[in-house]
Amino acid sequence: MSLLLSLFRPLYDSIFSTLPFCYRWQLFILQPLSLISASLTVTPWIFSRRYSVHWIPTRNGGSVRAIVFIPPKKEGDKRLRPLHLDMHGGAFIGGLAEHNARWCAKLSDETGAVVVSSMYRYAPKHTFPAAIDDIDDVVGYLFKNAEAKFGANPELFTVGGSSAGGNLALAACQQPACQYPSKTAVRASVTFYAPVGIFP
Repeated sequence: MSLLLSLFRPLYDSIFSTLPFCYRWQLFILQPLSLISASLTVTPWIFSRRYSVHWIPTRNGGSVRAIVFIPPKKEGDKRLRPLHLDMHGGAFIGGLAEHNARWCAKLSDETGAVVVSSMYRYAPKHTFPAAIDDIDDVVGYLFKNAEAKFGANPELFTVGGSSAGGNLALAACQQPACQYPSKTAVRASVTFYAPVGIFP
C-alpha cells in the first residue's frame, strides 16, 4: 500500500469498494479527518532521511509498508541491536506508519534499538483478523531477517503501539514464537491507551 493510497484510503474505499452504502458514506466523511491527522503528524516526516521504507510480504500475497529507524553505530561496535516493533493507531480503519515517527526516532536514538513501525490492513474493507494476521507476518519476517537486514537481535524483541496499535502489539505477544520459553519471547510491551476486552 503506497503512502499516497494510504492517505486517501477512506475516499478510495468509499468510491470503489463493494461495501454496503452505510459504510461507504462514513468512510467518505472520514477522509477530511484522515488528511488533517496526517498533515499534523506525517508531513514533517515525509521527506525525512531518518528512516528507510521496507515492504514486508504477508500471507495473503500482498505486502505491508514499514518504516525502519536504524541508529548509527559507533566505530568498532559489532553488537546486534535490540529490535522494537511499533504499530500506529487509527481505530483499525486508517493511519500511517509515520504517525508514530517522532516516538520511533526518539526511541531508536535513546536506546540504540532498531525500531520498525508497521502498517496493516484496515477495516471495514478488511475484516478481523486481517490486521492481526498482517502483524503476525511482520513479526515472523523480522525474526527471520532481523540480523541480516537490520543488524538487530530477534532475541531482544519488544513491541508497542498506541490505540489500535497497542491492541495489535498485545495480540502479537500471543504468538508461540513471542512467548517464553522461545528465544524470541517478547521482552516488553509498551502500549498507550490500548483497547482491550475483559471477559468474565
